[in-house]
Amino acid sequence: MFLVRLFVQYLVYAGLLVLFLVLFYWSYFSTLLDLTTERLMALIVAVITAFVVYFDRRLNSLVKQPASIENRKLSEAVKKVFDSIKSAKEIRIYAFTTEQIFPLIRESDFKVGSIKVLLHDFDPSSKMKHAGNLGERVKHFQERWEGLSSEKHVGESEVRFYDEIPTHYIISIDNKFLIQGFYLPQDESEFGNDYVSPSVLSAENVEEIKLVQKVNSWFDRLWEYNNGQ
Repeated sequence: MFLVRLFVQYLVYAGLLVLFLVLFYWSYFSTLLDLTTERLMALIVAVITAFVVYFDRRLNSLVKQPASIENRKLSEAVKKVFDSIKSAKEIRIYAFTTEQIFPLIRESDFKVGSIKVLLHDFDPSSKMKHAGNLGERVKHFQERWEGLSSEKHVGESEVRFYDEIPTHYIISIDNKFLIQGFYLPQDESEFGNDYVSPSVLSAENVEEIKLVQKVNSWFDRLWEYNNGQ
């Protein structure tokens, strides 16, 4: 979609260039096209009108069009992305345990070359409630993610761990889509197992693509920092 819009923009600019050339070299083009002055004037007015209509609609779309962000349930967000592109080179996931995310990818037929998963490294000695249980669940999903490499629709799947307690979760698909939501803390002595339904960013212009790339760059730095964990 972004490439189509870029092509249309260049087409408009090329049309404006031709229009200016016609205006500056009136006698030459009237002879070349074998047009009377009246017909050439009518042609120029028609072209100008077309450009005015185009730019009017373009400006209106910029004013009225919402950002390329939607709020959806997690399952709906993942399905929307998978239905849109069918395959991806890489998926990056940053989350607590991924127990809500894993089934959505495991049960799909979405083809992906590589999946990188960052999970929280729970300390069993933590005073936080359910720390030990969550540690077991993380270990369980680590094994399940790593087992995805044997699936036909997944090239490779790797898991690493980070220490900080996350306040949000991320699913990034190439530089095209970003699914992000927040965790809700239950109370000061318990991990935030509950989560807010995510927003889905479809990178459809240069600025949105840069935003997804920036998130991916942050993830990649964290991934390399936790190498070997």
